[in-house]
Amino acid sequence: MKLFESALQRLDEKELRTVGSTTFNFENEAQGVHQWVIDWARRRLERSEYEAGQRLLETALQKRIFAVVPGYQPLTIDSLMVPGNAEGLESFADFEVAHHPDSRIHVLLAALRAGAGDVRQALHYLSAVETSGTHLEGRTLVCSVLGREGLLEDAISLLEPAVESAFREGSPETEAMILLARLHCRSGNCELGRSILRRGVDRFPDRPELKAALRDLP
Repeated sequence: MKLFESALQRLDEKELRTVGSTTFNFENEAQGVHQWVIDWARRRLERSEYEAGQRLLETALQKRIFAVVPGYQPLTIDSLMVPGNAEGLESFADFEVAHHPDSRIHVLLAALRAGAGDVRQALHYLSAVETSGTHLEGRTLVCSVLGREGLLEDAISLLEPAVESAFREGSPETEAMILLARLHCRSGNCELGRSILRRGVDRFPDRPELKAALRDLP
């Protein structure tokens, strides 16, 4: 992990033109440089090394693998690629955009800030990927981290509206439903947790993971 972070810190413009090129990254999302950064930052998140994970992503922003879109609100971060005909790499316009916004870095930054206890900043990072509705995958990750850190009230308040929306839309977002039920139980209200899972089982009877979670809940 430290070897990757050290290499990222030393990355110069010549190397960026190779690893950040459209030739290398276009239609190579799973193995491209952006995913490398995301994967290593996620390892920091999984190890509860929140500040280290944030520093890694900030380095990727400084190296222009990702970049904040100038003059755009809410705060929006794109993943960038270096076009083959690029003469200089001085401004945002010198790059090609891979994803606008790139939800991967927004969600990870939100989760890292949540882990550090900064819920307000976590929501700030999520805002760009929630302009047209709740980003349930992002909220679930953020709330999982909050729960891990014992911030149960914050986690429940962020996740409840998203799960209710999934029920209304008939979307079987079982991971979020199970997480919310467990958060309620950990906060001392297992009956409410069971009621969420029973509702899920009734609404989505073909999802065995909901039945298993209901059996396992105290």
